[in-house]
Amino acid sequence: MRHPWISAARPRFIFHVPVPVIFPELKDAYAAKIETPMDLTTSEAKLLAGGIYKEAQDFVDDVALVFANAITFNQAGHDEGEPMSCAYYDASRHLLKYTRWLSLEYLSPYLLDDAQDSAALKIEGPASTWKLTTSNKECARSELKECVMAEQIEKTEEGDRFNWMESECEKLLKALRLQSDLRYMTYFIQPNYPADYFAYISKPMDWERCHKNLQQRSYEKFGDLVEDLRLIFSNALKYNARAKGTDTVS
Repeated sequence: MRHPWISAARPRFIFHVPVPVIFPELKDAYAAKIETPMDLTTSEAKLLAGGIYKEAQDFVDDVALVFANAITFNQAGHDEGEPMSCAYYDASRHLLKYTRWLSLEYLSPYLLDDAQDSAALKIEGPASTWKLTTSNKECARSELKECVMAEQIEKTEEGDRFNWMESECEKLLKALRLQSDLRYMTYFIQPNYPADYFAYISKPMDWERCHKNLQQRSYEKFGDLVEDLRLIFSNALKYNARAKGTDTVS
């Protein structure tokens, strides 16, 4: 599952090449700060070679080191407000969280079940390493959920082609529309509400309104779209509770 920041044909951030190779002028400064250099291509090569990584944890530690090193190296520049350092520092913190979630989701067969261990150390904040445990998996899910919901949507101009962030929002909308049963739930899609709907619902919401908001670039964050989509269904639960057990459709 690739992150668009680093997997695009022209990635925004370069983590797949050793820093001294792409920035030769930083070779000495980088060596002075970073004890164990690592990049994504090197970790992939070690994985494909076979026999180098003895267990899944070793591979995860190397990938995490890529972003942990970037945080360490760019810390001073970030504190001084240097633009490039700020960009890489913030991106590395984000990608470290993403890597943590990804490793704990996709390497589930290798997780240690520590649910009953009250003394288990759980990850908090931008930790540079983490154990492959079930408790950390739950923490990573919660952490990434908060991160995604607060993520600002980079907007294009109305009428222009969507960028990748807006396209992801559109995918979510389309997926939900395909799941809706138009025979009984047309007002999930269109504002064709029953006559007594507004007696129960103060803030109506429907798929078409969400889609229009996206087209008009009204959403500032991913969480704003998700909040509107959740409102569609919480409204439905509230409205249909009035006839629960007495009306088949409700």
